[in-house]
Amino acid sequence: MKKKKKLSPQAQIYEKAWNDVVSEMSDHKRNIIINNFTVVSGHHVYENKYDQRVADEAAKEARIRGDQQIEALFPTGKY
Repeated sequence: MKKKKKLSPQAQIYEKAWNDVVSEMSDHKRNIIINNFTVVSGHHVYENKYDQRVADEAAKEARIRGDQQIEALFPTGKY
């Protein structure tokens, strides 16, 4: 069994932001994020345009939240 690589502190922040965004979504959208994708070359691919848009919006919100948290923790930009 392959040992899971420990995530950097920044990656952990983004992963938590993603989990928070998805958990706050409606059941319908959360179901899309969790169940309506296939993995192609290590990437989640949503075949339906609406599903892809839901995932893209969630990713954008998670990035914004993660960026804000990292900026608060590392105001000089050095980490």
